Amino acid sequence: INDLYFVVTVNEVALTPFTLGKGLSLGIGATLVATFIPAREAAKAPLRRVMSRADIEQRAGRRAPLWAGAGVVSTGLGALILAIPDGGLWACQIALAFFILGFAWMTPLATRGLATLIRVPVGRLFGMTGRMASRGVHTSLSRTSVAVGALGIALALTLSVGQMIATFRVSVVDWLET
Repeated sequence: INDLYFVVTVNEVALTPFTLGKGLSLGIGATLVATFIPAREAAKAPLRRVMSRADIEQRAGRRAPLWAGAGVVSTGLGALILAIPDGGLWACQIALAFFILGFAWMTPLATRGLATLIRVPVGRLFGMTGRMASRGVHTSLSRTSVAVGALGIALALTLSVGQMIATFRVSVVDWLET
């Protein structure tokens, strides 16, 4: 492995059975925790409700303001953590996590609001296809808000990492010039 200041030669990768077991148990455990609530809900639901997306979309629409409120609280907590003097790197990382969660939780309500705002202009511009597309965003909120949120977070993190790399480059150039 080459670096700017030193070279390290890697001869072998040591994977102990304990490390493999720990990784396997963490992966399976996280999967079980993440799927428990949806599996329990699906097992208790009548078949007619499970087969219909309308119930899921109605619940997503009803819960959107609650999630947005949680997102505002989470974003506010992130801002309060950043206000801590000399919070250090850990405070910045925790605040970033709160910001990401907060904006992700605000996405369903924002998506629904923006789809409503653009319905008329998109309908005039693209006709029936534009009206159907903007209405589809609104009626499939549980799907579209997840996609919009994931895209927004990926874009924000990509821009953040790009800015961080640019800052590091400037710092290294300044350091080398002194």
